[in-house]
Amino acid sequence: MVVASAEKKVHGQEIILKTKYLYLNLLRTFRPRLILDVGSMDGSDSIRFRQMSPNSKIIAFEANPYNYSRMKNDPRLARTKIEVRNRLVSNKPEKGKFYISKGAVAGINSGNMGTSSSMKPVDASDVAEEIEVETTRLDKVIAEAAAPADWIALWIDVEGAGYEVLSSAIEVKQQILLLHIEVELAECWVGQKLKNDVIQLANELGLVLLARSDNDKQQDLVMINARLLRERAWSVRVAMMLTKWLGPASSRLLEKL
Repeated sequence: MVVASAEKKVHGQEIILKTKYLYLNLLRTFRPRLILDVGSMDGSDSIRFRQMSPNSKIIAFEANPYNYSRMKNDPRLARTKIEVRNRLVSNKPEKGKFYISKGAVAGINSGNMGTSSSMKPVDASDVAEEIEVETTRLDKVIAEAAAPADWIALWIDVEGAGYEVLSSAIEVKQQILLLHIEVELAECWVGQKLKNDVIQLANELGLVLLARSDNDKQQDLVMINARLLRERAWSVRVAMMLTKWLGPASSRLLEKL
């Protein structure tokens, strides 16, 4: 049974899948009222979310001002009605430190634009700038953008700060439908929480693990609301089977339905 297998995965028996496509398939299945893309980088994932859930409100958060500027000027995001906010999503108050990596500085096109973080990297030589960014909490955003009965989907890719982002949703935990989050198995940022810490927090928020990506140092996890899993186990099973056997083609197939 899907519910039982999900509970076992929390204790180590994890299913490995292409998590991005599983998440997209589940978006298409459940079509939540609100989708939050936290650590968006360039908005490309938000555009995919729009294709799978046409009527959802989508908000993309990007703390890096260079990436945010590019996103604000991207006609694709405006055309697909994706709201872009230059905010650091966190459990920190008002303003938070943000470390911009050398590869993400404006004008450096050869680097990785998504490696900046609110956590200081273990290798401090990779930091090009240290700035302050206005912060916001997930529970505040969700309370303003959705009704109390609305389902919410979260996509969190914040380079070591996933625990801090997710912990800011505690007041609205009953509304979280889906979570896709990047976690680390070893410390890459000073003082960061690791995979097991994030899973424990997610369990406390009523989420259970469905699958993870196949990586050694960083992994992507897909988690789902435990109550919804019990009620819609067959729908979840179908999404997982499609992901396993068809990979990216599964999302393209569902998009046409």
